[in-house]
Amino acid sequence: MRHLVLSRRVGERLFLHVEKDADPVKILEQLQREGIMIDVREIRGGKVKLSVEAPSDISIVRDELGEWDVRETRGYRRPPKPTSTSSSSSG
Repeated sequence: MRHLVLSRRVGERLFLHVEKDADPVKILEQLQREGIMIDVREIRGGKVKLSVEAPSDISIVRDELGEWDVRETRGYRRPPKPTSTSSSSSG
C-alpha cells in the first residue's frame, strides 16, 4: 500500500491514477479487497489534513506537482485546469 499524508486548501486537488504498467486484474482484485482509504486527520483554518492509502499500483500525486508531471512520462495527460469564463471589459 502507498500512504501519503498531506494538507489541502479549497480548490487544491489530489490526483490518483493506476500506473501504466499495472496488471489490470491484479489492481481490480486489490481494489475489491482493500479499496482506497481517505482519512480526514484535521480541519483547521481553511485547510484539511488528509491521509490517503491506496494499493501500490495507484499513484497519489498532488496536483501542483504536475509541472514535472510523472503522469506525462507514463502516458497520462494532466487534466486541464478550470478556466475563468468572466471577462473584464470597460465601456
